[in-house]
Amino acid sequence: MMRSVFLWASQNRWLRERLPRYRFARKSVARFMPGEEFADALAAAQTLAKQGINAVFTKLGENIGDKKEAAEVREHYLGVLGNIERTGLNAEISVKLTQLGLDLSKETCFENLRALVERAGENNIVWIDMESSPYLDRTLELYRRAREAYANVGVCLQAYLYRTAKDLAALRPLGPAVRLVKGAYQEPASVAFSRKRDVDENFFALSKEHARRRVDPAHRGARAGRGAEQTGFRVPDALWHPAPRAVAAGPTRLALQGALRLRQLLVPLVHAPARRAPRERLVRTAQPVFLR
Repeated sequence: MMRSVFLWASQNRWLRERLPRYRFARKSVARFMPGEEFADALAAAQTLAKQGINAVFTKLGENIGDKKEAAEVREHYLGVLGNIERTGLNAEISVKLTQLGLDLSKETCFENLRALVERAGENNIVWIDMESSPYLDRTLELYRRAREAYANVGVCLQAYLYRTAKDLAALRPLGPAVRLVKGAYQEPASVAFSRKRDVDENFFALSKEHARRRVDPAHRGARAGRGAEQTGFRVPDALWHPAPRAVAAGPTRLALQGALRLRQLLVPLVHAPARRAPRERLVRTAQPVFLR
């Protein structure tokens, strides 16, 4: 029930425009999102980099209305990539294809995606976020097309969908970079697990299966000095305190996904884990990154 309320609130334009103006709202999500502007996210990422925690930047929002808006999102991310290069930060970006024009046309979207992948360079992965299930096939189609041309592109898959195990198997011949998450959209029972326990178990099962595979230290793993048998984890920024620092001190590398804006304040609350998650719980709720 509460999950449905939060999802509804996250998609309500009136709340999205007004909530960020209130101090209590900003304070309540401070541990999930570093601030309204990219400078806030960059400052948080630089602080966490000193603790061995890397960053993934994403601009919240989706479903733009015209090519001009899609171009603006593309230029925004090009600027982010420029700042990553300028600061020497070990960080990446994660984009939603509907922000790049997927609702307009696949060609418009792909050309915007291509610009980001080429600007990122061969040693910096551009992650494609997965959206609601009606976009899944188109997203995977464009990911395959991008992967055939570029090595530095990865895709996000959602553990709450029944089909995810088959999608992972189908992608395997490409040598893909895959980020596994639980999923945060309101999906029908015909396509997704509805009980949190079932989502957790499927997430954990998929994680264990693929964590056993050797990880090629190409791309970001090589830059981080990670061995071929080590696994990277992308951790939601709800876990800033204290578990990520404890794990970052060990052999596992961490990347923190930080939002650039507060436009969808309530989205991170849907699957927010406990503030003081124990180490074992961290491993079960983290988002594994399997580099090709």
